[in-house]
Amino acid sequence: MTIEDPSPIKVSVVGEVERPGIYTLTNINNSRLEGRSIINSQGIPTLIDALQKAGGVTQNAFLEKVLIKRRLPGKNNQFKKANINLLDIVIEGDQSQNLILFDGDIIKLNKAKKMSNFISEIAKTNLSPKTIYVNVVGQVNNPGRIKVMANTPLIQGIYLAGGPKEWKANKANVELLRINRNGTAIRKKIRINLSQEVSEKFNPPLMDQDIVYVRSNTLNNIGTGLGTISDSISPVITGLTLFKLLD
Repeated sequence: MTIEDPSPIKVSVVGEVERPGIYTLTNINNSRLEGRSIINSQGIPTLIDALQKAGGVTQNAFLEKVLIKRRLPGKNNQFKKANINLLDIVIEGDQSQNLILFDGDIIKLNKAKKMSNFISEIAKTNLSPKTIYVNVVGQVNNPGRIKVMANTPLIQGIYLAGGPKEWKANKANVELLRINRNGTAIRKKIRINLSQEVSEKFNPPLMDQDIVYVRSNTLNNIGTGLGTISDSISPVITGLTLFKLLD
């Protein structure tokens, strides 16, 4: 007996993936991650296939412990659980961790407590979007929405927007605004340091739809304020001068 055409299965992919949801997988799957070519896979669906269908993992995902829940036969609604180290698959190439999926499986990626040391390597794999869009505004030479590589560091993102304006930008007061999935917002103040390596605190990797605001320095604020004042009083000064000339 041979299988002519395997039945499709449905799995749930939740947590730190780009597009959480329920996905139908067959023996032929086509997936697309932002900025990458279509990924074609054939054969029995696996964990990697499901994650690719869900658009890949986010930079916040705890990849060392991916939970897979599988319902056991019977009426007791019991589940068998397994934890998979996804880094062993994508960094070490350990195919034994790439489990074959069954109908009804639940795949959950929790949020990591701290940024992974392998974030640069993960960004290069086909489990992460290749490109994202961020908004860089304020005192930069080319403000606006720009397309950058996934996990581009904050400092690099500012320079891809033309860099901070000389004499106007406050490099000690750059703000990062990030909207979370639950509707809350994260607002960080960061001091630009060109020698700073990628770090969650001083030079965080950018996420899709981040807003980077490069504030004005004190000198520029004073100059702008004085300019506004002089613009408002210049008609008065001109009128007084003309009055004296005609007197």
